[in-house]
Amino acid sequence: AVLDMFGYEEEELVGRNVSVLMPEPHASAHDDYLHRYLQTRRANIVGQRRHVEGRRKDGSLFAIELAVNEMVDDDGSTFIGLIRDMTSQKAAERDLQAALDAARTATQTKARFLANMSHEIRTPLNAVLGLAQIGMRNSAGSPAGIAFGNIATAGEHLLGVINDILDASKIEAGKLRIEQRPFALIATIDRMVSFVTHRAEDKGLTLIVTLAPDLPQWATGDGLRLAQILTNLLSNAIKFTAAGEVCLRVARDDDDTWFLVSDTGIGMDEEHLARLFQPFEQADSSTTRTHGGTGLGLAISLDLARMMGGDISVESRPGAGSTFSLRLPLPATVAPEHPAGPLSTEGPGLSGLSILAADDVEINRLVLEDLLKHEGARVVFAENGRQAIERLERQGVTAFDVVLMDVQMPVMDGLQATRRIREIAPALPVIGVTAHALSEERENCLAAGMVDVVTKPIDIKLLVQAIRRQVRVRDPKAPAGAVHAVGGGPAIPVRGELVEPQLPPPSGPSTSSGRTDSFSSHCPIDWPALLARFNGREAFVKKLAASVREHHADTPVQLRAVAQSGDRDALTFTAHSLKGIGGNLEARRLHEMAKAIEVTVRTDGAITPERVEALAAELENVLAELATADQQKGRT
Repeated sequence: AVLDMFGYEEEELVGRNVSVLMPEPHASAHDDYLHRYLQTRRANIVGQRRHVEGRRKDGSLFAIELAVNEMVDDDGSTFIGLIRDMTSQKAAERDLQAALDAARTATQTKARFLANMSHEIRTPLNAVLGLAQIGMRNSAGSPAGIAFGNIATAGEHLLGVINDILDASKIEAGKLRIEQRPFALIATIDRMVSFVTHRAEDKGLTLIVTLAPDLPQWATGDGLRLAQILTNLLSNAIKFTAAGEVCLRVARDDDDTWFLVSDTGIGMDEEHLARLFQPFEQADSSTTRTHGGTGLGLAISLDLARMMGGDISVESRPGAGSTFSLRLPLPATVAPEHPAGPLSTEGPGLSGLSILAADDVEINRLVLEDLLKHEGARVVFAENGRQAIERLERQGVTAFDVVLMDVQMPVMDGLQATRRIREIAPALPVIGVTAHALSEERENCLAAGMVDVVTKPIDIKLLVQAIRRQVRVRDPKAPAGAVHAVGGGPAIPVRGELVEPQLPPPSGPSTSSGRTDSFSSHCPIDWPALLARFNGREAFVKKLAASVREHHADTPVQLRAVAQSGDRDALTFTAHSLKGIGGNLEARRLHEMAKAIEVTVRTDGAITPERVEALAAELENVLAELATADQQKGRT
């Protein structure tokens, strides 16, 4: 077998070292391993399998597996080497890797296609729904108002189809993420019931809701996905019930919450039940013609429920209705410190706010202007990111309360513009407005410094909620000049007044994190404010902190070198960068010190080594605080 494998004649191998069958460095390594074993009797090569290269008589190389074992008898030790040709296995591994690479490329291509499809469809759909909303409002009660309502209904149906396809594709690609955060459980149920009530009323159905008395007000889980599943189950129950009632019962079993949706509809037989949760399947093909739908809703709902640690089951009989049972683990919790409460129904939701909005599509600007003005806001528009920055620089960052930033724009896109705004106005919140609905787009927006992301077509209620989570608005009942926080976001400019958190005290140990800092007399980072700035997203804050540590580990040394060399341009650039970093990290002292140095160098060119040294020392404090926080688990 060896002769056939390596191409030798017997007399060419007998008596020679086995290393003749291996090229360097494998041959020398093999001899060394065996020599050391004979001296120490400690296992290294003996009893183990090693993958090395073999060398045939003609010099060609191929993959082999070598296993050496020792057989001991009265005459001493005999070493037996087993060699296996791995050529076919390696070829199979290469083929498998090529197939995996091809599949990965196909998945990435599909993801890019979905992102582009989402953007290309949502952009005009945003205009259609926006104009329909305007028409409904301006033509209420007239035939034109009814027509606009029909347009809006058809557009929302199209949006639902798009969302189903995107969700199914994201689940298939493993891109859909489930959140675990506090949400208002009972309020979510009430909202979903309200959403489908008019559909039941239109069909003359009785909608019954029964909530167990031990349901918690707040629970931990993904409230958005729960709402999506409940909406699908209730909508289906109403869709397939011609007369009678639809009932939602919610019960509690320890941390598990049960949602039972039953109806008196057409029901299903065993054959239909077997196909019920298959993608692109309807229980009966005729239901697609009669009721419409993609056949994705239940498949997505089941996948979501299982991703959330639960499940969905169904019981049904033809003509006797159906009961869907949704079980989800939703541990009870307390309300967050700054919950995003429901919007007031009294008057516009954005009264008195000044908003800078960037969007390159004229009709989108028209729709957004109407929607925001109807909510009481003053809006200034830019056609791209560069124009948005120019308006900020010309009118001043305190002229605006919030920035709405489209992502995909010419000249300068929304991500570039947001990074620049974080430098020149770190306290000014930027909310992304994008037609891309994939999670990667949201992550890119948050990484660029946006505090929230709203997807087109714009739901004005969701947009208003996003703005009010970040902005301090003027209380119409309070004395002139008073403001109050609607959400948990950082203080931002209000009507020309810059409202910022107080700096930490100049002396005395900080206890904001439950410990005493050993390296500084103050805590250089306001951790509660930092988490509030990014809506409590600890994972993102950790990612941001790691990026700062990675890219600015050597900056203190560079600062001191700049102070010695007198390089004003380098100092201005570095101070400007640190000013933005201080704002992003809620390191207010670092922000103010860097800002003061930047202004001084820009105005009179003076470099004071003592001030630069103080800035370098403060940056070292910030980096040390980030390193310490990274080592502590459960830091809040």
